[in-house]
Amino acid sequence: MRSCRDDPTPFLRSAETTPRISESTPVPWIILLLAGLFEIAWAIGLKYTEGFTRPWPTFGTAAAMLVSLWLLGMAMKSLPVGTA
Repeated sequence: MRSCRDDPTPFLRSAETTPRISESTPVPWIILLLAGLFEIAWAIGLKYTEGFTRPWPTFGTAAAMLVSLWLLGMAMKSLPVGTA
């Protein structure tokens, strides 16, 4: 009896069906631009946290960090790492 470890095809099938953003459209570049804007936002937001002692600016800065990294990861699915 074969186990999942012996059969690599489930992993190959899931990788083949993963939707990707087309490189021929400007969508990855737009996503990368948005990631850059969120990075600027969290860099500026660090000033307003006053050493992470103010809760709302700290929350906004942390949210901008997470969104920036998530958008960067989305853009890197289609763009080369060096470009992103």
